[in-house]
Amino acid sequence: MKFGEETTTYNTVAHDETKAALEELVKTAEAIDRAEYTEEQLKAIDGALKNAKEVLAKDNATTQELQEAYDLLEIVEARCQRS
Repeated sequence: MKFGEETTTYNTVAHDETKAALEELVKTAEAIDRAEYTEEQLKAIDGALKNAKEVLAKDNATTQELQEAYDLLEIVEARCQRS
């Protein structure tokens, strides 16, 4: 192994794990019972969900973009559940 190859391997694993986590969160968001949420909450969820799907659809999405989309969707879902 050459110097720097371990960093590339780590980054690939981190990217793949982040993408898989975002895909799972998207599935969870898509499966909510929409009748349990207000129109305002649904707009927030739908917006975060749209963003997450757009990032997932990008061929060259960075790990940071994936993480940011995950964080946004997770925060929106958590806030809507507390309301």
